[in-house]
Amino acid sequence: MKEQVNIYLCGANFHPGEVTTNCFMETSKANLDDSFLYSHLANIFDINVVEKPKDADVVFLAQPRDKYDYSDISDKVICFVAPENVFPDLSYVDYAVSPNLELRSCRRHFYIPGSLMGTPNTLKDWELMHHKHEISFGEEEKYLQREFCARVVSNDTDAAPERLAFFLQLSKYKMVDSGGGSRNNVGGRVKDKRAFLASHKFSLQFENMYNSWISEKLDSGFAAGTVPIYWGNPDVSEIYNEKAFINCHKYGSFQEVIEEVKRLDHDDEAYMEMLRQPALKVDMDKSSDEYGKELEKFFSRVVQAGKQGKKECVNYNWYGDMQRIYSQGLKAFFFEKNCKNAFIHVIHYPWTLIRKIPGMQEKRDAFFARKKNAVDC
Repeated sequence: MKEQVNIYLCGANFHPGEVTTNCFMETSKANLDDSFLYSHLANIFDINVVEKPKDADVVFLAQPRDKYDYSDISDKVICFVAPENVFPDLSYVDYAVSPNLELRSCRRHFYIPGSLMGTPNTLKDWELMHHKHEISFGEEEKYLQREFCARVVSNDTDAAPERLAFFLQLSKYKMVDSGGGSRNNVGGRVKDKRAFLASHKFSLQFENMYNSWISEKLDSGFAAGTVPIYWGNPDVSEIYNEKAFINCHKYGSFQEVIEEVKRLDHDDEAYMEMLRQPALKVDMDKSSDEYGKELEKFFSRVVQAGKQGKKECVNYNWYGDMQRIYSQGLKAFFFEKNCKNAFIHVIHYPWTLIRKIPGMQEKRDAFFARKKNAVDC
């Protein structure tokens, strides 16, 4: 019989009506069951999702520090399940799960590939990627006769300018088929991203920004049997086999990258040699089952800490939260002209904190009494 654990799902992305696809950030129990992280937590514990943080053993948080009032959960063990492009702040949370390479050596952080934090579709990409190099003799022509290059991007407005700039620059050499919402040139959004990419030799896999993350994007290029052209994390070769893709960070300019693309496009032997390379480095070539077993051990540690009330971070600061909330409110009013957000930050959030002041001191005392149990990353 599995031990019961009470968890509180915390953050705006858990609210009804807001559809997301990252990790625990689902809108119903059915969707939670599809989550790789949730399913492995359920493998080892009988999960009871509670409605109030005070009833939880562990709080699973999906919102960064600058977007959430921590006062309700500051005395709870918090495991941050990081959405894409959000850096886990381990001075405010006790544990974190993310595809962030910088925190791989931290015992309070569990590194997991971006594909395993997403939808069932990205989980499938992870499995397909492991076999992408298994090309039978005599199949070469099928891969060489494909269209040139493709990408599927929803928008370029909120992304690093490099993504659109490279697409436009490469398009001067040959047409790059764009099947997403941004710069669509194939007559509308494609319904099957993997099949669309698979009909091309190359695929553009650019992160939303230059950072320490590796999202599911590179995996989707490998899963489709293309040679991905990747940009976003300069340390990508710590995980992935650099002989299997074009790493923009190895070159001095985008023009040099394009010259390499041209070389491979014209040299069938060199192209097939790259296509036959395994996607991952030998020591990082783990199946989803292997990651799942390691994740279960990590979650066991998190839950035990939660049941014992053993905090690992001690940096919650009520006064600092008030400063942050007010600064966001002023920014919303003066720069974004968003009166609703300004009201929420200048009136609603502070009032939520202020009315708790009579019991705040006891809460803080209990919280900092656990300081002896806190251990740095």
